[in-house]
Amino acid sequence: MTESKRWMPVAVLATVFALVSGCATAPEPSAAPAAEPGQPDTQPDAGSAPEESDRQPGDTAAAAAEEEPEPAPQAPPARPKGLSGQNLYRLLVADLAGRQGDIEVALQGYLETARETRDPRIAERATRLALYAGAEDAAIEAGERWVELQPHSAEAHSVLARLRLRRGEVEQAVAELHQVIDLSEDGTEAGLEQVAKLTGGSSNADAAFAAMARIAEAYPDHAVSHYAVAELAARTDHQQRALDALDRALDIAPDYTDALVLRARVLLDLDREEEAFAGLRAAYRQYPGERDLALGYVRLLVQAGRTDQALEEMQQVHERFGDDPYAVYSLGLLAMQAEAWDDAKLYLERLLQMNARTSVAHYYLGRIAQQEGAYTEALRHYIKVGRGEHRFDAELRAAVCMAEVGRLDEARLHLERMRSRYDDRGADVQIALTRARVERIAGNPDTALQVLGDAVEQQPDNIDLRYSRALAAAELDRFELARSDLEAVLEQDPDNPRALNALGYMLADRNMELARARRMIEHALEQNPDDSATLDSMGWVLYRQGRNDKALEYLQRAYEIEADPEIAAHLGEVLWALGRQAEARDVWERGQASDPDNTVLRETIERLTR
Repeated sequence: MTESKRWMPVAVLATVFALVSGCATAPEPSAAPAAEPGQPDTQPDAGSAPEESDRQPGDTAAAAAEEEPEPAPQAPPARPKGLSGQNLYRLLVADLAGRQGDIEVALQGYLETARETRDPRIAERATRLALYAGAEDAAIEAGERWVELQPHSAEAHSVLARLRLRRGEVEQAVAELHQVIDLSEDGTEAGLEQVAKLTGGSSNADAAFAAMARIAEAYPDHAVSHYAVAELAARTDHQQRALDALDRALDIAPDYTDALVLRARVLLDLDREEEAFAGLRAAYRQYPGERDLALGYVRLLVQAGRTDQALEEMQQVHERFGDDPYAVYSLGLLAMQAEAWDDAKLYLERLLQMNARTSVAHYYLGRIAQQEGAYTEALRHYIKVGRGEHRFDAELRAAVCMAEVGRLDEARLHLERMRSRYDDRGADVQIALTRARVERIAGNPDTALQVLGDAVEQQPDNIDLRYSRALAAAELDRFELARSDLEAVLEQDPDNPRALNALGYMLADRNMELARARRMIEHALEQNPDDSATLDSMGWVLYRQGRNDKALEYLQRAYEIEADPEIAAHLGEVLWALGRQAEARDVWERGQASDPDNTVLRETIERLTR
């Protein structure tokens, strides 16, 4: 659980006592705001916003939507009316409710007090409580009150702008963003950079794009405003608009590194690969000392699948910037993205030698070792992650590694201790999923199903738990339970590609409701056209419908993407049905070589050849 999502009764009580003290001893207390205090996939996480020191060149520089902006200078506050006995009592009740987990009552207390008093600290607290509770209407009301009471607070305007963007209220958001710029103590450029971060971190990218475009129109001579528009345009699939904005940014600042890199990436998205590389290569040669430009060029090579060239460039970048921890760390991640594991390990181990970013280096070294089946080595790395940003995931992975080396009781105890430390429903889900995985590793599929069942009872609407229990039930041939869970997932999320594919495949495998099964798989395939599992399901349902030639096309595509033994079983069966027995045997032999114990493959071969 993140710090911003914990109830902090000590901070609240401090605020209340400060208010009481202010009312008793000083008619004008300060209006300054109170301080607010799985699977072993080795690819670096793509969905999370990196820390400033982690950013890849050309990546969005936006922080998460709830990031706290730097406080602006405060104007003299309006004279507070003070706290009446009723208001003080209401705040104390709100604090007690918060400590007991009743956020609704706590929010109501602060919201009512914010309406009746003129202290911006109470309005700010009400706003943050409403954000935590997901009560947008209350957050808007409290945020407006905060801005009213503290009109020269850039922080208050920033929070209200985020809320407006989240709701798609572009006009109102733009008005607040102008205030953030005007109130920047470091000038217009710094204010625009703050607005770029704010819009870039919005969960409503379309509204943020529209708002940032309006800001750029008002500040046409600032490259950062056009760059921010370009980032949001690229995120919302307006690639040509992104390119136009980047050209404007580069007209103003020709050596704008992030804009040069992003321009190349946008051109790559537009299938203008040679133009992308020509432009970035020219800039790279013109500014050979620009570290971020060099890293951006390497990243573009990786993105384009030019792995050999990327690895050569990585070595050259390392020769020039090998003493720069950021460069070495970036090269490690890029090597991982290129699946050049040995190179990645060299760069990450170099970080350990430099005693720089050791926590994240241990984390990724652990993931690589886990991927390679070196579970004891992986465990050693995960233990050394410490309190870094990857601590929670490292602890989960440590439990899996313990199970893989036979330390099952230790793994179970480790996860139980995690449950007591992480008091959070999201953490409970991940711990339950990991505990079920531990039991499957231990050869206890019934226990794994029971673990997931207990978790579903606690959180029946959680899609990940339902989906995982469905797969566990299917493994035990509990078809009705699996079907019920997948139907429940699709009732909440009708477009969920995993559930569509899983249920479609289960129906096809049982030769049931083939028309519906095919529709579901087709819908999943529309969302993930290159997913090997979904392609396999499509081939399998077509085979069940007697369309063997078409089935063969999908199964061959699936097998080209991933030579999975279960796909090999299906591909071989279709080849066998087409009278191409020699080819079928060849596919099966390759599947057995990779996984001789695969049940589906073994049973398919026995059924067709006996």
